[in-house]
Parts: sequence; structure tokens; C-alpha cells
Amino acid sequence: MRFYSVVAGIGSILTILQLSIGPFVQQIIQYEIRSANITAASIPIAISYDGIGCNNAIGTCFDIPLSMKAAVMNAALDIGASIIDFDIAPYCPTGNCTWEPYQSLAVCSKCADLTGQLNGIPTHVHGTPGSAATNWTLSNGIYLVDELFRSSQGLVTMMINNTAQTKIPSVAFANVGSSSPLLDVFIIVGQAYYTDRILDGHLIGPFAAECMLELCVQSYQASEINGIFQEYPLLSPIMLPTPQSYGTSKIFTVTNFPVSFEAGIPLKEFLRDTFTGVILQYDNILPLWPDAVTQAIFTSMNSTPNGIDATMKNIAKSMTRNMRTSIDDGPTVSGQAFTDRTFVRIEWAWMSFPAALLLADLCFLLIVVCQTRAYFIPNWKENVLATLFFGLDMEDKHEYQGLNGSREMDTMAKNLRVKLVADEGGWSLKRA
Repeated sequence: MRFYSVVAGIGSILTILQLSIGPFVQQIIQYEIRSANITAASIPIAISYDGIGCNNAIGTCFDIPLSMKAAVMNAALDIGASIIDFDIAPYCPTGNCTWEPYQSLAVCSKCADLTGQLNGIPTHVHGTPGSAATNWTLSNGIYLVDELFRSSQGLVTMMINNTAQTKIPSVAFANVGSSSPLLDVFIIVGQAYYTDRILDGHLIGPFAAECMLELCVQSYQASEINGIFQEYPLLSPIMLPTPQSYGTSKIFTVTNFPVSFEAGIPLKEFLRDTFTGVILQYDNILPLWPDAVTQAIFTSMNSTPNGIDATMKNIAKSMTRNMRTSIDDGPTVSGQAFTDRTFVRIEWAWMSFPAALLLADLCFLLIVVCQTRAYFIPNWKENVLATLFFGLDMEDKHEYQGLNGSREMDTMAKNLRVKLVADEGGWSLKRA
């Protein structure tokens, strides 16, 4: 009898535990957002450059495309532009893309401040009584004569010259970079009013700088996150020389990035002719601008100490973008485009309690089945007669105690009438 009580107690506990299984089941399936690679992305690169601005079918022609000229001029004249304004435009349909490191033919720039290397030699201006001048000279022979009149009228002057035109050696980059850059330009500015360099309202100066543009092979790392594209240079670029003169060879090759003579030399000559000029400006008189590029360079140097460096970087990046995008269906680097997707994740730890409870239920069922079979307990299933006969009072229950099986109960129940009465022990069924 005690064993049956223990089994009944276990059954009650299992029934109560069934009520707490819900929260565990709800935690089994988890939903999470992940980035999934759904399609391909691409970014243009340049593995060669042979941009020619005219049709060779009608004869010999050496020029660069108008698009490259526009790339140089737009970056040079837009002195307020940011470096990101000249970023490449990748193909990233989802707005979230990544690329493995890659290489591309590019244009690299660098600038150096040569002010500390200027050598000022006082001199006189012939034919101008009461005037004095200073001959500001660099070690490579580039010079600027800056006149200052005793009437306090200041003469602002600037000269732009480059090695491509006069074969003048570099000062700051003599042992750095390629032996034949696209452009090596020297800028000397005499005494002038500088926005960020003014000293008690007086003319100060002079200033000098050297900037270089070179063909290079640049390694990049790129990504686009939430529609914002970023491309970072990796390591130091490999500098490439440009052709010195026209020759019989049609391709000037360094590593795996060829540059044709028909494109390299005209590009070099275009930069040479563009970055040359002299500015004269008397105090309170509008300056005499020889061209727009010279005016832009003077303005950039007049804005901040690093203005010319930023302008040259913009020019280099704009030229690089033109090299990489000027060819329709040109070479590209493939990447991966990601988008958010919902994934179903199974938390197996949360299944431990439901699984243990299920195992306990099976064990409990097995115990009940074995005990029922051992004591020859009939299989009443859902027959309510067993409950009714069990509810008879003690006298009547003793009379029907020998009934075995539902068939005997069905037979006895047809001739039995009972009523529900209250006695000292509670309610019970008695024969009517």
C-alpha cells in the first residue's frame, strides 16, 4: 500500500512539473539577425594606362583624354574640396560590402616645405630708384626676386616651376621616389599677407614648397558600411617612372602595370604646361593671374600652411579615379555584398528540462504498467462504473467486491439502483 502512495506522489509531482515546461520550451528556439553574403560586389581598378585623347587612325597623335584633363583641373581649382570627394564609386547593391586587399595603378603625391632651405640674397632692381629686392634661391637654382619698395608698398610674387620643363633636380626628394616623376613642381612665394601666417599686420615670408606627382602601384583595403564607402591605402606604394621621350617601343612596362608612351608622355607634358606660372600683386591692387591653376595654388597656400599638400593629394586621387573608371567594362575586383537575414538558432541547453521530464514520464508510465500487470488489475480505461461501484457505502461495496472486469459491472449495473445520501463519513452511494 505504501508503494502505491509513493507512485501516486511521483505522478502528482510530474503533473505539477508539466505546468512549468512552457517557459523552457519558449527558450529553445532563438531568432537572431546575421549578415549574409547574398551577391557579388565589385570595384574598378587600373592595371594599365593607355589613355589617348585623339584617334590614331587619322595619323600620329599624342594627347591625353579630356576626361583626364578635367580630372586634373577640377581637383586643382576646387581648393575647398575634401579628399573623399574624389573617392571611387564601387558597385555595392546592399550598401554593406567588403573586399580583400587589391592593387591598382594610381597617381601618388607628396609635398615638402622648403622654406628653411631658401637662401635670401639682397639685390637692387635696375631702373627703379629707391627700391630693394631679395633674390630667394633654392639649392637647385630655382629663384624668385621679391621686391619691397620703401614706400611700404609690398609686392606679392609667386613662381611655379617644375623639373619636367627645365630638368631641374629635386631638393626634398632627391633620393626618394621614382627617377622620372610625372611632375616635380617648385613653388616660391615672396612676402605676402597670409591668413594663417600674418604677424602683427606686417608682410611676412617668404615660403617655398616642392610637390611631386608620380605613377605608382598602390595596395588598397576597401569596405562599404551602411552606404558609406571607405578605401584605405596599405603599405607604401611602389613608385613607377614615366617615359622620358618618345621612342620606338610602344609600351613602357614596370612589373605588371604597363603605361604606353602615347599616354605617359602627353600626360607628363600636360602637367608641365599646367603647373607653370608667375603672379605679381602690388599691395591693395588686384593680382595679375596668369591662369586659373596658378591662382588656385596661390589661394591654397594662402589659406593654410598645408593647403598645397591637400590640393596635390586631391589632384592625385582625381587622376587615379579617372585611370580606374575611364574604360567601360574595365577590370574590377570582386567582393562580397552582405545584407541582414533572420536565422533560427536552437538552444539545446533549454531542452534539458523538457527532455528529463519526458524521460521521467516514460519511467512513471512503465512503473504503472508493470504494477498493474503484476497485480492483475483490470484495464478499466475510461469506464465510469468502476468509480461508481467504488463510491458505494461499505456494506454494499463488500457485496460487489468480487466483480472482475467491466462486463460483470455492466451486468450488475443494469439491475442496481442507487441514491446519493449523506452520512457521518460524508457523501456515499446506497442502494435504493
